[in-house]
Amino acid sequence: MVRRMLRHGLKRLLIGQRGFTFMGVLVSIGIMSAIGSVLVTTFYQMSYVSSREKAKVATIADLRNSMQWLAHDIKMANTTSLADEFPTVYGSLTLSWTDKYQDASTAHSVTYSLAAPELRKTYDGFTLTVARNVTSVQFSRQGRLITVTLTSTDDKWTDVTRQFSHYFYLYSSS
Repeated sequence: MVRRMLRHGLKRLLIGQRGFTFMGVLVSIGIMSAIGSVLVTTFYQMSYVSSREKAKVATIADLRNSMQWLAHDIKMANTTSLADEFPTVYGSLTLSWTDKYQDASTAHSVTYSLAAPELRKTYDGFTLTVARNVTSVQFSRQGRLITVTLTSTDDKWTDVTRQFSHYFYLYSSS
């Protein structure tokens, strides 16, 4: 009996229903296209901002990495190629020192130079890329204080430019 009532009720609901109206289809297509355009725009903006932020982080990481290399080598140095003539600026830096172990001493030399777009370190004849996308490098010296200024611009995002300046103390001066 319940089944008969349910079937009879469903038949009554379906009487006079022929399907979707043209206006209903147009409204649903309009709503779906509006939602789709919002989703596509949101996804595009998220991917654009994400890749731009990754470029910023990579630029800063390269500059910090190069500053760590420079800090290590400047602390080791006994002599430098920079004249004590602040504010004279140089495009390359050569540092040298002598390691003394037991009775033997070994001389070392390291040169930092810009081979656009890379900052390169040549240590005892071996070349290493320290940072990429470096557009400018400046070294200067005043007494025992060495100033290093690096500028880096991402190759894809040209508006992503970072500049770091650091001061290093030369422990042994020539």
